[in-house]
Amino acid sequence: MLGDQSQVYQVNDTEVLIETQDKLVETEDKLELIDVVKGSVVKELSAGQKILDVHVLTNPNKIIVLTQTDAGKIQKRVFNDQGAQTGKFQYPIRFSKNAETKLTAPYGHVNERLMVRQGNRFTLYSPAGRQPLVTLDAQIDKGIYE
Repeated sequence: MLGDQSQVYQVNDTEVLIETQDKLVETEDKLELIDVVKGSVVKELSAGQKILDVHVLTNPNKIIVLTQTDAGKIQKRVFNDQGAQTGKFQYPIRFSKNAETKLTAPYGHVNERLMVRQGNRFTLYSPAGRQPLVTLDAQIDKGIYE
């Protein structure tokens, strides 16, 4: 389909996730868990929302999907490696439809974070925070390079 873009994530030895983003109709983004041995769809993990970010984690195996609702809220949905939803969280802040969002998984003593880019502005949030932890304006000052 015109405007489609796909990404493949390995879940385990026999399964992959295929994310297909429709650049024309965002609510038609798809995320499917595929058994490559049987050649069949195990489960569709899409929610009829724009898919922002996908992570496949090991030990324990889980799939984390960030989506954006029509109202601009960011939702994190967690699935096991068989595609069963094990958790859901909605961030308490809204973003415009053109915002790009990435999740950073917890590591060591650092909790999970949400990075949002809107234009040249990068903002880092904690899961419970309405206020940003850090904001960076990445506007390039063209005067110093000319």
